[in-house]
Amino acid sequence: MLCGSHSQLTAAAVNEFLESEDRAILEIRDWERRYATTVLGVSAPYTTGTVSITSGTAGVVGVGTTFTSAMVGRFIRIAGLESYYKITAFVDATNLTIEAAWVEATQTGKTYSVFQSVIALPSDCEKVVAVKSRRDPLDEKTTAYFDAMDPSRVSTSSDPTDWANADRNSSGVRQIEIWPPVTAAQPIWVRYQKVADLSSDSSTPLYLSDLLKWRAASDAAAFLFAKTNDQTWAALGKSWFQLYLDALNEETINDLSKSSTNKAASPSASNPGGDFYLNHDAWNP
Repeated sequence: MLCGSHSQLTAAAVNEFLESEDRAILEIRDWERRYATTVLGVSAPYTTGTVSITSGTAGVVGVGTTFTSAMVGRFIRIAGLESYYKITAFVDATNLTIEAAWVEATQTGKTYSVFQSVIALPSDCEKVVAVKSRRDPLDEKTTAYFDAMDPSRVSTSSDPTDWANADRNSSGVRQIEIWPPVTAAQPIWVRYQKVADLSSDSSTPLYLSDLLKWRAASDAAAFLFAKTNDQTWAALGKSWFQLYLDALNEETINDLSKSSTNKAASPSASNPGGDFYLNHDAWNP
């Protein structure tokens, strides 16, 4: 910390300055660094061999199958039936476990399909902005819409047309569902907003780090000046505030060069974001 070790400045106070100013800086504009685009693969349906399942059990037994652990989280449908079940466990190449006991009649030696319509997103995804197939952008819908249009997910297509936010997976990672389920493997492009998190020492801000350094240091200097009435802190605070403004202008120009769309008013020396001047009246008693 630029303010060094000072008895009046606790670690808790420093963390509060960092967290508060991080939120304020994120609100100044829609920083391009907060966004990322990833390419996710959607697998083709797997239909090799046959399967059997006994009514009242959750174990799927295959013959001539090569099940894999990657199938966990996908869905299985036995040919001729509309119901489909999520696969929750991989046992071996011929055995899978589904999410609930099979309530229909026992099925023996049936053809089937293991298909993927729900995709896990990167762990740093906070919000999905857009989804695109290899051909066109997908329209955003809801899973309730899919349930109304195609409750059994029997529709299929070479390319999906819609997407919706789905439940998080068992690891707490966000997921999306694409519809209709695809008939062939293909890539899906997802643009998303990253999670802003400074909870660990290894965390980094989603903008030029100098912005947070100088702005939080100015906070700390204002705090110490208010506590000690030492003019040194007032001078340092003003100096660090100017460094913050310089960094802000630099990052704004850089950000504008990366994105042609500015969703928030461009900050400047006269608009540093938030109530920064109001929070630093102690510099001018």
